[in-house]
Amino acid sequence: ILEGSFKQPQPCKEGSFCEWATGDSTVVSDTATDVFSPMRPCPAGHYCPKGTYIPIPAPRGSYTSGEGNAAATTCLPGTYTPYEGFQSCISCSAGYECVDEGTSKPVACQPGYFRSARDSISCRQCPKGTYSTVIGLTEESLCLPCNAGLVCALDGTSN
Repeated sequence: ILEGSFKQPQPCKEGSFCEWATGDSTVVSDTATDVFSPMRPCPAGHYCPKGTYIPIPAPRGSYTSGEGNAAATTCLPGTYTPYEGFQSCISCSAGYECVDEGTSKPVACQPGYFRSARDSISCRQCPKGTYSTVIGLTEESLCLPCNAGLVCALDGTSN
């Protein structure tokens, strides 16, 4: 394909999709009552590189907001998208961490760790003198004091 030549077929513009595989700006139907553009903006939750004829859903761990996207945007740490086609990233829930860019599955805090909604992106250890056997603990206050006769000398004690 010789791009820019009006004598040869041209790819659909990035951020758009062309179901009818044409680059004409308008097409008149056989009855000449309907005029429409075969080049449509890529819908929200999808992206359309140059030459797209079927919009591509944003992959897990990314999103596209609004129409006309040529590429998906990766979710930042602290956020995620579990499925394809999201228009925005979801904040990681308390008790889970989303440490990496492009997270698609939050990781539950392990026993001896917690993460509240107010915390940063990663799980924190229960403080010395406390412990937890629970997966996905959501608050530091849920770390239990050590039982009488036992010592919890390390941060993050789990049993």
